[in-house]
Amino acid sequence: MPTLRCASMVLTAIGCYPPVTWTSKPKRLFYKLYGYLILMAVQALTLSTVLDIVLNVKTQDEFSENLVLTIPMLITCCKFCSFLAYRDSIMRLINCQQRKPCKPADEDERNIESRFDRYNELITAVYTCSTEVCVVVTVASSLITNPEDKALTFRLWLPYDYSSPSVYAVTFILQTVSVTISSLMNVTYDSLFSGLMFCIYSQLEILGHRLQNIVRTGDASAKECARHHNFIYEFAAKVNEDFQAVLCVQFLASITIICFTLYRFTQTDLGSGTIEALMYAYVMLLQIFYYCWYGNEVKLKGLQIPNMIFASNWTSLDNRTRKILWMIMLRATYPIQITSGRLLTVNIESFMAVLKTSYSVYNVLQ
Repeated sequence: MPTLRCASMVLTAIGCYPPVTWTSKPKRLFYKLYGYLILMAVQALTLSTVLDIVLNVKTQDEFSENLVLTIPMLITCCKFCSFLAYRDSIMRLINCQQRKPCKPADEDERNIESRFDRYNELITAVYTCSTEVCVVVTVASSLITNPEDKALTFRLWLPYDYSSPSVYAVTFILQTVSVTISSLMNVTYDSLFSGLMFCIYSQLEILGHRLQNIVRTGDASAKECARHHNFIYEFAAKVNEDFQAVLCVQFLASITIICFTLYRFTQTDLGSGTIEALMYAYVMLLQIFYYCWYGNEVKLKGLQIPNMIFASNWTSLDNRTRKILWMIMLRATYPIQITSGRLLTVNIESFMAVLKTSYSVYNVLQ
C-alpha cells in the first residue's frame, strides 16, 4: 500500500526501521547509533517536561502550560517503544498482503485494492498535514510573539542558562527538532495502524467479490473463501495484539487532554494563544477519532458478509457448498473488533464515551 510504504520511509528516516539494502555491518552499526541518538533526543525532551512539573511548576496555569507537551511526549515514547518491540511482527503483517489468500487474483480485485489504497492515502495525508501544521503554527507563533524575551516554544527544565543568544538558538533548534520528530513518530505509527485496518477492510471487500463469483467454480472456491475469511479474523487479531497497549494509553491520554483543554478555555486567559489552543485541541481529538473511525468501519464491513452471500447466486449451488457458506455466515455474526487493553472497543461509540467521560471528570474536578 502507498500509505504503508510512506510510513516505512518515515520510520527509516527517524531511526526506527533500517533500510533493507543496508546489509553490511558498518552500515547497520551506523544506523543503530543513529536510531539511539533519535531515541535519546525524544526521551530527553520527555524527561525535561516531567522534571519541569516536579521542579518548576508552581501554579495551575504553569501546570496547564506544561501539559501541552508532556502528554503528547509520553504518548510518543509509548508508541516508539511499542513499535520497536513489535517491529518484526508489524512488518510481517505488511508483507503477508503480497501472498495468498490476500494477493488479488484478477483485475477486479486489483482495482478494489487500489481504490481503497488511494482512499486511505488521502485520509492519511490530511491527518498528517493537520498534525504538522499545528506544530509549525505553534513554533512560528513563539518566534513572532515577543521574540526579545528569548522564550522557548514549550516549557522545559534545563540544567543550564540559555539566556545568551547562541545557547538559546541551539536550545530552540534542538527542542523544535525533537518535537518535530515526535510528531512524525505519532503520525507514522497511527498511519501504520490505519494502513493495516484498511488492509482488513479491502480484504473483506475482495472476499465479497469472491463470494459473488463462487458459482463459477463451486465447492473448491467456497473452501478458499472460508480460508480467506478465517485468515482475515486471524490477521485482525494479530493487529489488535500488536496495537492494544498503545490504544489503551491513547484512550487514557485523550480523556486527560480533553479535561485539560476544557480547563484552558474556561479558566485561563489564552489571549494570543487562542488559535494554537484550538488547533491543539483539534489535533488531539482527531488522533483518538482516527483510531475509533477505522475500528468502526472494519466492524461494520465485517458484519456485511452475510448480506454479500445472500446477494450472490447461492440458490444455484449444491448442498455442500451452501453448508460452507452457512459456516462463513455464522462466523461473520461475531464482528471483527479492535479493543483497547481488552476493556474498551475501538469504535465511534467509544469515542463518544470518551467525550462524555472527559466532561464528567472535568465537572467533578471543577
